[in-house]
Amino acid sequence: MLAVGVTRRPRIWAAALTLAALAATAAPDPSLAAGHPRCGGDDRLGAYRVGHWPSSCWRPYSEASPFNQAIPRHSPRLSNSHAIVRRLLDGGRVSSLIAGDPDSGGSPTYYSQFGDPVYRLHCSEPWGRCEIEDMRIAIPGRAMPTGGLATRSNDHDAHMTVIDQATGWEYDLWHVTKKSPDGGTLVFGWGGRTRIDGKGLGSGGVAAGFGNLAGLIRAQELATGRIDHALTIEVPCVRGKAVYPATGTALSCGRAGLPSRDAPHLGARLQLRVSPRELRRMPPWKRAIASALKRYSAYVDDTTGNPNWWGFSVEGAATYMSFGYQDPLAGLAERLGLPPVNYIHNRYPEYWFVLRSGVRWEAMRVVRPCATRRIC
Repeated sequence: MLAVGVTRRPRIWAAALTLAALAATAAPDPSLAAGHPRCGGDDRLGAYRVGHWPSSCWRPYSEASPFNQAIPRHSPRLSNSHAIVRRLLDGGRVSSLIAGDPDSGGSPTYYSQFGDPVYRLHCSEPWGRCEIEDMRIAIPGRAMPTGGLATRSNDHDAHMTVIDQATGWEYDLWHVTKKSPDGGTLVFGWGGRTRIDGKGLGSGGVAAGFGNLAGLIRAQELATGRIDHALTIEVPCVRGKAVYPATGTALSCGRAGLPSRDAPHLGARLQLRVSPRELRRMPPWKRAIASALKRYSAYVDDTTGNPNWWGFSVEGAATYMSFGYQDPLAGLAERLGLPPVNYIHNRYPEYWFVLRSGVRWEAMRVVRPCATRRIC
């Protein structure tokens, strides 16, 4: 989650179960419906609902997903890896994770249930063929994008993710501008979908074409101090063509009015080199992030357009607060004694998980794309 004010742009690109099945080509992988032995059989796709969200054990996508594969040992780094990291750090410190405010960023995730209102999806941007145009899916009526609906006076990303548990599709929406609580037409700027049991690629909610759940830090993971997947990272701007596993386009440094030299590519993979001793000194929530960056890394999935803002993707508080529940990340902050602030002066106090200290960010390195494909 980045500081408030960041605007990202994606690439230019009846029973509820019965209607949802119109968009499906296959049922979800049975392994995702089996539950995790560490967290119990009820922690499975199909059982999630308001008040019963995935535990820290659950992670989206298959074992073959690049987001679920550890970085190969002895992976070579780019020749200008040090310069890319130095440029990122010279621009500004890593953004804090912000909890407790449904307006402050991140992408909320909603799990459809039988009986939820059915919506017809409509992409409003004239960027070509929108893959999910006119599809009909069930969505909880109270589900809302981060920051509420985007309007002319309140123009923001308004991200929203919907998991159709009956079919195994993840729908990724950007710039949601119209959604009633009773169904009908849901209007958004652009979007796409990807299989929840697939690789998490080929969608349209973020610039890289990743699924919105790719690399998302969830409150349950921070609370247990364990993240078993790669992260995703937004950077000020990118240069050149996207590299695997990214497939889209993002804000170039030229368009942003920033120098292109030593900017990362969309899809670039950054790994943190950190010792066991350093990890032991960190609080569990920060250790979880640093450990994931060491074992899995982080992929560049989008841009911020601001040279001073870069940071990691986190699940939006609206996932919970849309239904009157406390953001569990805010609950963790309270248990840790983090003080509430009101940075954007709305009615929601925010809690900041500060990442700029306690981690040697200069120890990051950029891995060559061939390492992700396992061909070097």
